[in-house]
Amino acid sequence: MSKSKSNSVAESANATFSSAKPSASAPCPLSGQRIPHRQPPRIEDGNEKEGWQHIDERHLSGTAAKGPGDLFPPGTTRKELEKVASKIVQKGTRISDPSRRIQSFERVVKVGGRRDRVRVVVDSDDGNRVVTMHPVRSE
Repeated sequence: MSKSKSNSVAESANATFSSAKPSASAPCPLSGQRIPHRQPPRIEDGNEKEGWQHIDERHLSGTAAKGPGDLFPPGTTRKELEKVASKIVQKGTRISDPSRRIQSFERVVKVGGRRDRVRVVVDSDDGNRVVTMHPVRSE
């Protein structure tokens, strides 16, 4: 193979490799351990156990069948919680084992006019899909 042809093949391979985005948690090439990335989370509509429906019923309106958990202030919106979740995942303290699929982050933030320590739990194997998020007042 000519030198110019081999260079173009290498450049093409490098361009493909460098443009690939990592998954939410890529395996470490040397150890095989998972490395969760702090990519922005997303809140899906979900169900009574996870996602927006869970957050709304359990931590906003308090209408969940199991009863209310720690509640966000009245009037808190989904859009506001999406911004807060992103900030917490990007800059908060990881309180979970980085090698696990489910990751938890906490940070003191202002939500609905009230400062609270808020926990965000994400599924790092599913692009940081938010499982739940809530103020942490009782443990």
